[in-house]
This record gives sequence, C-alpha cells and structure tokens, in this order.
Amino acid sequence: MKKTRIKWWVHILLIFIFILVSLYYYYKVFFSGIPSESYDLMTHRFITVIVALIIIHFLWLLFVLIRLLYNRQFINAVLVLMFVILNAILIKVVGFLWALTMGM
Repeated sequence: MKKTRIKWWVHILLIFIFILVSLYYYYKVFFSGIPSESYDLMTHRFITVIVALIIIHFLWLLFVLIRLLYNRQFINAVLVLMFVILNAILIKVVGFLWALTMGM
C-alpha cells in the first residue's frame, strides 16, 4: 500500500488562503461596516469555520512535528516548525477577528 503525502506547497497554499480570508474580513469589519443583522451572523459563522480549519491544520502540523522529531528527521522538523509558528500567528489574528464579530 502506497503512502500518500501532502506536498509542502499545499501547506503554503492553505496558509495563504487563510491569510487572504482574514484580510478580507478585516477589511469588511473595519472599513465597510456591517449592513444588517443577518450579515453579521453569517460573517461570524463563516469566521468560526475558518478558525476551526486553522486549528485543525495546526494540530495536524503538531502531530507531524512530533512524528518527525521521534524519527530524528531534524531538518524536516525545522521546516514543519516554521509552518506551526505561522499557523499559530494565524490562530491569534483570526481569533481576534472572530471575537470582534462575536461582539457586534
């Protein structure tokens, strides 16, 4: 049975998509305002889904990091650690946005 591996560029693409969505909603919240109550609820739900996806990606990367360290593949572990740090920053940024939309 062949092992399937996700390429490194897929992680970069995921993080880039998360960043673009975060920037879009920062623009919406800070510069456009929220036009209606239903839009506010839809925005909050969508951001909740994005936060959940980022956290799942973060936990998966932590699992990969632990497995790489256990197998003594330190160079690959450093690369995964960079993704983990970037993902942690995203959790902080998007979590702040999520809290903002929750209070509106």
